[in-house]
Order: sequence, then structure tokens, then C-alpha cells
Amino acid sequence: LFLFILTSLLLQEPPPKKEKPLTEDAEPTKIGGKELFAAVTHFDLLFPSFIMFVLICNFTLYQVALPPVAADLFGWTPLEISYLMSIQAIVIFFGMIVAMYASIR
Repeated sequence: LFLFILTSLLLQEPPPKKEKPLTEDAEPTKIGGKELFAAVTHFDLLFPSFIMFVLICNFTLYQVALPPVAADLFGWTPLEISYLMSIQAIVIFFGMIVAMYASIR
């Protein structure tokens, strides 16, 4: 929730700009290493990428750490752990659908 609020406050839609019609003699702009580095490290690209990296790392850590902990602590079998992982996949799937629907609106 905190990250959603932070993202909503800091990432704003850019103002609409008027586009010039392309002509046949217009040459494409050359992008050098400095411009590419500035574009990749721009906050509007770097912050969501960092958030996705952290999210994926958290799910990976959970999936790696759960089976031994559940087997030792709860006495679960691999089948019960697989049930839990499948429920997690379903929840993530529906969460992604909700996120895509919210981003369209």
C-alpha cells in the first residue's frame, strides 16, 4: 500500500505534446551512451523497475524458503506444499488481472 501511494504521488502523466508530422527527409536522432544511460537511470523508469525487482525477489525467497520450513514446522508433505504454491499462483494471476484493469482505466 505504501509503495502504491508513493508511486501514485511521484509518477505523474506527462503533459500531451504536439507532434510534428514526419517528413521524408527527416533523419533519425542518434543516441549515444550518455543519453542512453540518462534514459535508463531516469526515475520514471528506474523506480518501477526496482519495485518489480524487489517484488520478484520476495516471491522467489518465499518459494525457496517455504518447503523446508513447512516440512519441519508443520510436517507438510510435498503435495500439501504444492497445493499452497498453486493457490499462490492463482492469487497472483487474479492480482495481475486487477492491476492490468486498473492501469487501463
